Amino acid sequence: MAALSQVDGITAHAEQASHEIAMFRVLASVGTQVASFIHEINSLLEMAAAVETALRAILEMQGLPKEHRQRLSSLQRDVGDLKRAIERQASYLVDVVTPDAKRRRSRQVLSDRFDTGVKLIANSADRQNIKIINKIPSDLRSPPMFAAELTTIFSNLLSNAVKAAGSKGTIRTTARKTARGAIHLRMENTGAAVKARDRERFFQPFESTTTKVDTVLGQGMGLGLTITRAMLEEYGATIHFVEPTSGFATAIEIVFPE
Repeated sequence: MAALSQVDGITAHAEQASHEIAMFRVLASVGTQVASFIHEINSLLEMAAAVETALRAILEMQGLPKEHRQRLSSLQRDVGDLKRAIERQASYLVDVVTPDAKRRRSRQVLSDRFDTGVKLIANSADRQNIKIINKIPSDLRSPPMFAAELTTIFSNLLSNAVKAAGSKGTIRTTARKTARGAIHLRMENTGAAVKARDRERFFQPFESTTTKVDTVLGQGMGLGLTITRAMLEEYGATIHFVEPTSGFATAIEIVFPE
């Protein structure tokens, strides 16, 4: 009976793993499509820039009625905002999916990779007046990793933090190196807190940290933390929710090995 019980348990885990593998394949396919979409994004940028230039020229014309000038000025601002949003997304996608991002492993400057991850969520953070503070010392480097991996790790964590921080919230990332050479990197946010009993559950597949749907970032599929932990474990690093410092609601910490 004990053996049969173990077999049943193994079968259940195998079925769950099969479902998860299928979903990861879907995500990989989406990633391939995104890589080809980058070329389309560049075309959109050129179109947005052309429209913005045309509107600027019209606004410089003499004798334009005040009402028309006001409407065109508003349209010019909207086009400019659209162009900048596309530029941020394009910059992030190029950084992640181009051949250079995965050509070879090297020790990445953590502060720089964090700033690249910020590009993905900058628009959503700006709309909510969320302040993002990067206090990672510029001399700290990761173990030899692909640049795209570290960018994805930071963007996954930042996406969760933005959704939790709330309007006029704060996200702060700090890091320190121990005497033995390990690097402790901590990201904290104000707003919603993760309860102690849920801290490990959110690392399980399809367990989303929020039910709130962000108009830019979406709700998510509950795979961000799962993927993040899997990538970090490849390099002997760990990631866990920890107790936040004063003034913050949630904290998550990555420990890179010496």
